[in-house]
Amino acid sequence: MRRSTFGQPTFATLHSSADVKVSREEAIRMDSEDTRHLIEQRKLALIVDLDQTIIHVTVDPTVKEWAHDPKNPNWCMLKDVVAFQLGSDGKTVSHQPERMDQHDVKSFATDGDENGCWYYVKLRPGLQAFLQSVSPMYEMHVYTMGTRSYADCICRIVDPDGHLFGARILSRDENGNEVQKSLSRLFPISTDMVVVIDDRADVWSWSPNLIKVEPYEFFVGIGDINAAHLGPTKPLVSSGMSDTSNTSAQGETLLTDEQQQRVIAEQCDSRPLQRAAQEKHENKVQAIKDKTQTQGQEKDQSRAQSDGDSQNKEMGHSQDQDQDDLESEVIQQDLVLTDDDTELELIQTVRLRPALLTPLAVVT
Repeated sequence: MRRSTFGQPTFATLHSSADVKVSREEAIRMDSEDTRHLIEQRKLALIVDLDQTIIHVTVDPTVKEWAHDPKNPNWCMLKDVVAFQLGSDGKTVSHQPERMDQHDVKSFATDGDENGCWYYVKLRPGLQAFLQSVSPMYEMHVYTMGTRSYADCICRIVDPDGHLFGARILSRDENGNEVQKSLSRLFPISTDMVVVIDDRADVWSWSPNLIKVEPYEFFVGIGDINAAHLGPTKPLVSSGMSDTSNTSAQGETLLTDEQQQRVIAEQCDSRPLQRAAQEKHENKVQAIKDKTQTQGQEKDQSRAQSDGDSQNKEMGHSQDQDQDDLESEVIQQDLVLTDDDTELELIQTVRLRPALLTPLAVVT
């Protein structure tokens, strides 16, 4: 909520723009209309966060290197990853979302702007079934800390026909705040029929409308690429402030587009997946060295107790064979990526049934 030049409160209610404001009377009228529409459709409103709630995204170029190598043990985990590219300005979509062609893996994420940045998107397991299951009960909205171009590309992947979210997409470009989300940005009058799912509760000031989900982390060591500036999740504190006021963080300084692109570039250059693979490899090498040393000591003891040259010779051959096997094991590349997440299934079956969402107004 903001005040006009005449001192009267005005409200931003559109997903696509924070600049279009309406009077309180008009906001009340629009809220009544939206409420009536939801009741007629027997639905509630569901605000859905993107990063680490329903997707995980990285800009690490290691993904493309692994995707181009079917012999890499992580390749199978990347077959359904979708890539898109934003230009050097972070706004221009220089390559629309594309999936890997398993018959031509080398073509994956290769065209586009030479100076652009590729984004690699992994959908949370069970996402499509989750969305199809809740859509009859909820009018769904996207609310993300990502840019408008980013949000639009993600929604083309998640909802290619636009049947689920339509134009109900709010990004950081329209939010007007880099560190806080607010229900009053979309529902300035009443939030009784609104539910939120997000992996971070602190950005919502621990709103009672929130169902917090466990963060989805497929790309090891990445986190939320659009929330690096927020740091770790903040603990629950009493703010003494209602979410509907939309004033909790109005004074916060926003990241400029240049700063945001610098953050993304740093994440790209740091290659956390490559570091994770290297660390796992080094740990395996050390474990094998320890195992080899232990086996050598045990065989030395056994050899000292044995009788006859033939037995010593046989044991020596066995030790050499074990060493060859261990060296072969070290050479093998390691599986870094796993995907056994079941959070959406839990949220769908246990938390998002309207009958359980008290004290929210439930459509009956």
